[in-house]
Amino acid sequence: MDTVEVRWIDAEACEDDRWCPLDEAKKYSVDTLKESRSVGYLLADEPSHIAIATSDGVDQIGTIWKIPRGCIVTVSRLIDGGPYV
Repeated sequence: MDTVEVRWIDAEACEDDRWCPLDEAKKYSVDTLKESRSVGYLLADEPSHIAIATSDGVDQIGTIWKIPRGCIVTVSRLIDGGPYV
């Protein structure tokens, strides 16, 4: 499996679980969304999404992230350059 880095724009919700004054809500609603980066093993490259696994146990897979295409900024294949140490 290819190892990839997916840069994507994450959805977010207001941090406070409370009623919010309209002027404060309007200010929050125009703030820029944050970009996230996820690295994993590419499981699927579908028209609607990319799926990556966080761990590869040879015959088992760890947590799977499905990231919608509309949120993806870039997908880069990571190249194994040999041992780290």
